[in-house]
Amino acid sequence: MMMRWIQKAETKETRLSSHFTTRQKSGVDVVDKLARTYDVSRNCKRWPLTVFFSMLNHAGINGFIVYMLNNGIERNKTNLRKNFIKRLGLSLIEEHLRKRKDNPHIPREIRRRVCEMLNEEAPAPPQKQPRRSQRCSFCPRNKDRKTLNGCFKCNVAICKEHANLMCQNCTDLHDE
Repeated sequence: MMMRWIQKAETKETRLSSHFTTRQKSGVDVVDKLARTYDVSRNCKRWPLTVFFSMLNHAGINGFIVYMLNNGIERNKTNLRKNFIKRLGLSLIEEHLRKRKDNPHIPREIRRRVCEMLNEEAPAPPQKQPRRSQRCSFCPRNKDRKTLNGCFKCNVAICKEHANLMCQNCTDLHDE
């Protein structure tokens, strides 16, 4: 009889710990579901990156919860978390974008897009530098004809003998 009582007590204890674990597990399931909804991770084979992406996901969830509590926002609004994550990401890269916008070694198109993201006007294109003297692209090398003229379309150096309104290659392309 004593053995039966001990077995019943152990199963009851086991059930209580199982119940407690199950209750706590639902919180983890909710966090996992939120992390999967707007996941920032990328496919990679390196475990440190996987851990880092997981930390970013959890930090985004925690930041969103703090944001909602501080601003008294209800959770039922659609796309609220998506917009929060987008604004958070943009605010984190804003300083880097400002540095890239001012870097003259970055292509003009990228700098223009950076200005669009920052809602700023793109800087005016630089004024054309006077052309250096270059060898004509169509003359043989032994003639060594130097010229300041170039094709307005492809910017190839052309001497007056080969100059039309366009260089011969561009004229051929234009005629087709």
